[in-house]
Amino acid sequence: MSVLAAADGDDPAAREALLRKINGPADDAVPFVEVVAAALGPEKGIARLVQLIQQRPQKDVQHVIAALGSLWLDCKNAARGESSPFQRAQADRALEHHDARTLARLCLDAVPSEDFGTARGWIIGAWPEVPEVLAYARQCLSGASPEAGAVLIGYGPLGGPEAAQIVAEATALLTPLPPALRALIAQQLTRRGIDAEIVTELLEDWRHDTSGLVRRAAATALARALAPTSSMAQDTNGACLPDSATTQQPHQRQALQRLRTECREELLSHDLETGDDRRRTAWVIMLLLDDVTLLEGVTERYDGRPATVELDDPLSDYDPQLTELIATHWTALQQQSDNRLPERLAGRLGRKPPVLTDVWSRLANVAGRHSDLDRALNDAVHDDPELLREKGVFAWYADANLEDPRLLDYAAQAARADNDPQPVLHMVSRLRPADAHRRELLELLIHPPGRRPSPRLIGDDDIDRAVTGWSRIALARLLPDDPHAHSLYRKLQEDLAGGYRLDWTWPEVIAVTINLAPATHVPHLTLRIVERLQRRDVTFAGPHLLDATAHRIRRDPEAEEAVIAAIASTDTMDTSTAAWDFDDRTYTAASSQRVHHQILLAGILGTATGLPADVAAALAPLADSDGVLHDNPLMTPRPIRFAVLDLLDAAR
Repeated sequence: MSVLAAADGDDPAAREALLRKINGPADDAVPFVEVVAAALGPEKGIARLVQLIQQRPQKDVQHVIAALGSLWLDCKNAARGESSPFQRAQADRALEHHDARTLARLCLDAVPSEDFGTARGWIIGAWPEVPEVLAYARQCLSGASPEAGAVLIGYGPLGGPEAAQIVAEATALLTPLPPALRALIAQQLTRRGIDAEIVTELLEDWRHDTSGLVRRAAATALARALAPTSSMAQDTNGACLPDSATTQQPHQRQALQRLRTECREELLSHDLETGDDRRRTAWVIMLLLDDVTLLEGVTERYDGRPATVELDDPLSDYDPQLTELIATHWTALQQQSDNRLPERLAGRLGRKPPVLTDVWSRLANVAGRHSDLDRALNDAVHDDPELLREKGVFAWYADANLEDPRLLDYAAQAARADNDPQPVLHMVSRLRPADAHRRELLELLIHPPGRRPSPRLIGDDDIDRAVTGWSRIALARLLPDDPHAHSLYRKLQEDLAGGYRLDWTWPEVIAVTINLAPATHVPHLTLRIVERLQRRDVTFAGPHLLDATAHRIRRDPEAEEAVIAAIASTDTMDTSTAAWDFDDRTYTAASSQRVHHQILLAGILGTATGLPADVAAALAPLADSDGVLHDNPLMTPRPIRFAVLDLLDAAR
């Protein structure tokens, strides 16, 4: 972990203090079990975790068991030559020195019957070959939280009738589980060593799952398990099968043929609630099988056109998996689509002729990594320069054309099109040096098209009319020292204190306040905004606040010092900013305590620059807290001690 690396390399005293904690009384050592292996190495780490379990700490023994199971699995992975934090020689010594059955029995004796956390799953995953663990795994398949995923991970790679039987029992439990958990289980079936026959048996009914997330995960795992990996040969039906198919089990060949048939059927599916979700999953299957010929002869039922898929479906989020696969197979797909692939990706329900702006926008995210798609997007922009008004396409263009003298104009056009400063922020982040464009940028922000330039400084009374929308965010972030920016800040504070907010959005309020407030006010104003967002249930603005505060900390050492001081003692914060008048209806929210403020500010600081050693030391006592963080736009509810452990991993 990074905290250990820093302590070991730069601060022997900190490392010594950490080792004292790890090797001290069991109750004091438990909060640090996640770093035991990194501090002591695998062999000594296992020995220390065994000691802690034997000593039965008063609470959280389940976390010690989970740490031991995780460490044992890391050693097994290293011994097999797979990804692991340990060297193979280290792992081999640890596995030789410790007996798997002894460790498993120790954990089985210690695991609590309630509040077991992830300990049960780690026992099953780490020592599935131990007979007592097999019996325990069967017990864990009953109850309110069955360990189906751990059973599949632990016993899926093993042979024999007993392993096959418990895998079947776990499979029978999958349907009632929440979609996110079912999807996770399906994703785990892509792990190395799990036989394709088991994957096929578990996932053959993937089409019938009611969750699109699960269908995608299951179809992905199934396609990867069945995808041909050797040279190809045609079967009697024209399907591509491996040369070695004649030596495979007949049901595996049948499974591949069945998946191909299902894929072709799903290429024409549609649902009023989920749109083209099933079609997109079918395209993923087709491309994972590396067989674009599955599109041949598949036509829309109502007009006979080649089957389409709506890549920019408004009912769905950006689909990075499908987009990457399309980019990887761009040339083959273009040939299969008679060089009209973008039209095919626009879907069947759009305008005619189709508008391809959103299609190119999604493809632009990956175009820089794929030369064929990159050339195609270049040609599209050449034919239709209006594409540069889309922020995704502009970002791709800007990265490749930093010397274009029209770049700032293009950025402004893209920002105006969606009232989003991101194109301008992206462009400025790429320019070196950015100061050379300062005057031009300022003119753009304070004198937009249609407004006559004036040699006089715009006053506080007029600044909110001269600088509007996205320009406010860009001005506050890019030119925080300019007098116009400070005029904008004063006008905002005046409006907030007077209860007038009609002309301000939350992203604008956050950007102008956090970027332009006096450095000593930043901690208090950050917490004030968090409280307002929470009381108004404005969760969408949480990421804007995190981004703005982290940016201010990175660029302004005084603001960073103010945040550090506030974490050490929230009583030292400068709270002299005028109060804001928010008298209209608000949501009831839990009042924040001092510890919540400390952890929230520490999380932002850790995101921005990492935690200094003195901040980590100030937070360390909270590792013994029994409290729980309440939910707000920047934090999810969870035990305080777990949040502190995460923060310590962000130490410099």
